[in-house]
Amino acid sequence: MDPPTPPDLMGANLKLTLIKYSQEGTEIRKVVPITVAGVLVEDRGEPDYTMYMSIEDVTAYNEWAMDAASTATATATTWLSSR
Repeated sequence: MDPPTPPDLMGANLKLTLIKYSQEGTEIRKVVPITVAGVLVEDRGEPDYTMYMSIEDVTAYNEWAMDAASTATATATTWLSSR
């Protein structure tokens, strides 16, 4: 049986949900609109499941998650790949 055809995401508007927890354990969500600007050819490997974003966006999302204004960029790439 052939694998299902993946959806055509080029130009699609998606919602990225970021989640963090307060010190009290309360879940805090932030929904970020994402527009797909490109789709890479299938590789049948890990890159097939990777979202590439600008380092500025990744840093901002990581700073929100860590409640920090100057979080190291290297930490941001732990959560999202950037290019």
